[in-house]
Amino acid sequence: MPISSPRSPAASLLAALLLFPSLAMASDPPPPNVSAPIQSEGDWRAASARGIETHRRGNFTLTVRDAAGRPLADHPIRVRLVRHAFLFGTAVATGRLLAQDADGERYRAFLATHFSGLVDENSMKWYHVEKQRGAYDFARADALVAFAKEHRLALRGHCLLWAKTKFLPEWARALPGPELEPLAFGQVQRMAERYRGKLVAWDVNNEMLDGQHFSQTIRPGIDAEIFKGAHAADPDTPLFVNEYHILDSDARTERYLKLIASLREAGAPVGGIGIQEHASERLAGELGSAEDELVERRSGDRLDPEGIRKRLGRLGALGLPIHLTEISAKTKDEARKADALEALFRVGFAHPSVEAILIWGFWENAHWMGRDAALVDADWNLLPAGRRIFEDLLGREWTTDLALRTDVSGTVRFRGFHGRYSVAPENGAAVEVGLGKAVPSAEVRLP
Repeated sequence: MPISSPRSPAASLLAALLLFPSLAMASDPPPPNVSAPIQSEGDWRAASARGIETHRRGNFTLTVRDAAGRPLADHPIRVRLVRHAFLFGTAVATGRLLAQDADGERYRAFLATHFSGLVDENSMKWYHVEKQRGAYDFARADALVAFAKEHRLALRGHCLLWAKTKFLPEWARALPGPELEPLAFGQVQRMAERYRGKLVAWDVNNEMLDGQHFSQTIRPGIDAEIFKGAHAADPDTPLFVNEYHILDSDARTERYLKLIASLREAGAPVGGIGIQEHASERLAGELGSAEDELVERRSGDRLDPEGIRKRLGRLGALGLPIHLTEISAKTKDEARKADALEALFRVGFAHPSVEAILIWGFWENAHWMGRDAALVDADWNLLPAGRRIFEDLLGREWTTDLALRTDVSGTVRFRGFHGRYSVAPENGAAVEVGLGKAVPSAEVRLP
């Protein structure tokens, strides 16, 4: 990549996981039979299972010692995955995050226990940060950064700018180019510098395929300059493009490839590819009616797992990490919602280029599309889609929880998911250790 190559999101996440100084071969129990009756399944489910086994799991070795450094031979221990290296996340409604009531407490607890990463839904956007020209409000974004740090959750930044006129601050929408340019670059520099070292990614100039406000108002080629400005303010955080209507459209995928190529040719340090999909229900059942303005629903195109895999492959060939940045499924049919989200999670988790999947909200009372897109109802009960994702997949099939016994040298070997593990002796305190592709073995000292 031109300029200097920023640290990849995978490296950022692994760095967070491997902060700890520190199992006979064992495997996870067979996964439950989680069914998703999607039409024309073909062999995508088998391909996804192979991809997950290959790219998300590994063979690990732990040497277990006591507090004095002596090997714990023939000793029973429990090894349990506490957080995936892969980023499973959600958008956060920061008003709910800060609410000082029972729902606020439940909201914060759910975030801390069900996700490995977060993204600010609105509070980092220019129209929120600078509602009045020259008056800045970072309170909500700062609170989310502090919450993520406290709970060791990865945090994506969204977004430095938004390329569509209606998403600029109201006072900035009609400004001429010479006046707008320093203000836009000021917003980029201000946000990138303020949160430097605290994020695993930035969405830089949101939705450039359909938004050209800056290139039309200031000058052609400004989009690459925006990336360069963000990189100058924060050279370490990967800078992402972020677009919608990609997974169902070969034409849009090709346009996206050309956009990324043009940015890189102009010297923009593009560090990752963001993909939105707010009409995921098209993966299961009938298409249904166009319930709102989303172009994905108006298009009438059906999503299919094989098509998604193909388009992820086209984008993945660029060698950049992919984040499924904004995922929603909206339908009154709860089973269909569950089937669709499961399919998208399986295909995404299986693809080697995908490093993150983030739903765009989960709770009925804090979801931009309401109950029909929620995974958790207003009373904090898991809806069928919530049970499918949080219990069946993340809670059972995609986890590692093993009872093992060390050999004569205090060593155990096992196969499990990449991530952070709790290692505990029988009736003893646990320690944590990160294991993954880069670190397949480690030593732990039990207190």
